[in-house]
Amino acid sequence: MRKELPSREGVTLVEVMMAFLILAMSLLPVSSMIGFGHRGTQKDFQMVKAQELLIEKMNQTGAIPFRKANPLITSGTSIKLSSSIFTGTTYGVTLGKITQNGIDYTVSLTLTRYPVTFSYRPVNFANLNYDLNLPDTWSFSSERNDVYDGTSFPYKVLKVMVEVDWIDTITKNNQKIDALTFIVDLED
Repeated sequence: MRKELPSREGVTLVEVMMAFLILAMSLLPVSSMIGFGHRGTQKDFQMVKAQELLIEKMNQTGAIPFRKANPLITSGTSIKLSSSIFTGTTYGVTLGKITQNGIDYTVSLTLTRYPVTFSYRPVNFANLNYDLNLPDTWSFSSERNDVYDGTSFPYKVLKVMVEVDWIDTITKNNQKIDALTFIVDLED
């Protein structure tokens, strides 16, 4: 009598290897996308850190009263510009390098002095159609009245530009962000 052998249904080694090969090929694009996302996240972290440094330095600079900022500038760091150095209208100074997570950020400050100039043209009241509530009827004199001509009140505005530079670790390109504020002498 012949014995029947149990059924030998199953998976061969070749089928297992083919399934593994298909799985590996489908995971390659997914792993590439994960790496791309990680590089983007690193780049975003670098930008956020640069923005934090920029905001910190802008806040420190904006807190300086005009009388201390022009011409003797003193911030929380050791920056001191004497009036003999700051004789022009623009002066730039590097605040230094700040290293965060292996990235060197260079922070710099550019100061530009501006004179106050203000003039106006008086309203010509000889116009018979003049109506205070209708700007279309306003007419102005051709002569200017200079209230402040820039020499009587020189350099009452100080433009402050703060820049943060770094080298992107992903692309190896120089990156830069900057912000602008003004310090004005409102005491006179």
